[in-house]
Amino acid sequence: MRVLKAILVLPLCAALMCGVVAEHAFAASKAEKSEKAEKAGKAAPEDFIAAYRAFLEGDYATAMKLWQRLAERGDIDAAFNLATLYDNGFGVSVDTEKASSWYRRAADRKVAAAEVALSRIARAAPPPTQPGVSTDPNANPAVRSLRKAAENGGAEAQFALAVAYDRGLGVIQNYSTAAAWYRRAADQGLVAAQYNLATLYDEGLGVRNDMQQAIAWYRKAAEAGSAMAANNLGYHHEFGIGVAQDDAVALAWYRKAAEAGLDTAANNLAVMLQLGRGAPRDFAEAAHWYRVAASQGHGEAMINLAVLLSNGYGVERDRTEALAWLLRARGTSEPAVAARASELGATLMNELGSQESARASSRAAALTLKPTLITLGTRGDGQPQPRAVGAFVEPWLSAQRYLSLLGIYDGPVDGSAGKNSRAALLGFVKQFNPKAKSVDLTPELLARLAWAWESSGITPSAP
Repeated sequence: MRVLKAILVLPLCAALMCGVVAEHAFAASKAEKSEKAEKAGKAAPEDFIAAYRAFLEGDYATAMKLWQRLAERGDIDAAFNLATLYDNGFGVSVDTEKASSWYRRAADRKVAAAEVALSRIARAAPPPTQPGVSTDPNANPAVRSLRKAAENGGAEAQFALAVAYDRGLGVIQNYSTAAAWYRRAADQGLVAAQYNLATLYDEGLGVRNDMQQAIAWYRKAAEAGSAMAANNLGYHHEFGIGVAQDDAVALAWYRKAAEAGLDTAANNLAVMLQLGRGAPRDFAEAAHWYRVAASQGHGEAMINLAVLLSNGYGVERDRTEALAWLLRARGTSEPAVAARASELGATLMNELGSQESARASSRAAALTLKPTLITLGTRGDGQPQPRAVGAFVEPWLSAQRYLSLLGIYDGPVDGSAGKNSRAALLGFVKQFNPKAKSVDLTPELLARLAWAWESSGITPSAP
């Protein structure tokens, strides 16, 4: 049940209430502009949000269409997100060349995450083998560039360099060096680095096996929102590894991870509820969480849900649906799970007969799975995921996006602090400070922009 992996989790920008902003006079003009853009087939500011929502719902085609429309207009945050779709193969075949092309647009505007992504792609390229060409990893310009950024204090670069040493990507694998760079990024609050550092302590790779350190870093990452870390804390408390065995605490951590969208944690939570560990036995809630995990493609959860359906535990008995889930579980990538699903499915087919089995096969084909965005594996490589509004660390990039959503900036979201961007920012400030003559983009003002948008009630139309 234990999962050891990480992803780069990028939280939404915190919306701070930095005073009272006047009623937004932007909504009407924004709606008019959006309607005109839609009629003209052009990009509208809220397309960015609609694309992100479509991405979360698994509608990658819509996300790609909307982000591409914005990216071609010059929006750098959209270009980055479009690159991640090609990079990860969301809705398309993985296309490193197209991903690099869009990442390069963002990197040209000094988007740190895009620079790190390009470096990762370069490190993963096969080493040169031509006569007279050095294969020394330190000669790799991508590694040199990444190391320079890491030594200059960039947390994402430190994390990417740690991953390179962790996995031997473009450098000679060295867990000790990986741990050192993870630690530097973790000390800066990078959640993925905190999680990966915890796994090294947990496994004794590059550092001494130290459960207290592992637990401490898991806790830091979990409290900052890492579902993987929360799941691992649940595992440690369930089995008393490095901490006192405590089913109730394990259940709480599994629940936190499951609610964050981790399918493995949802299955773990359901097992605890089914067995009555950490809480009174509850077949109905167990079935709910098995279904959540199964709907994300988790093979073990599909089998566990099928068992409850077949016996009517916590749910209405439905052996046809049970068989449908077993048929889907046969296609899982885990051989042991697929074999067990095949065995149970064959038994149930014999009991149901050919007609009902055919119905189950049709139902299995109709089941819609939405794979978790938290992909399984070992320690993560920081594979970029699309970012939401406010999740970019470049201040002017976020400011331009908020200003465009509020309807007071209609230029490209390119991260440049040009005349039009500054004029739009001043226009925003004048809403609550009419005497303002000039303005600087401070963290407090960026937070106020975030709050103004989030409290405006303006939401995108359905994709």
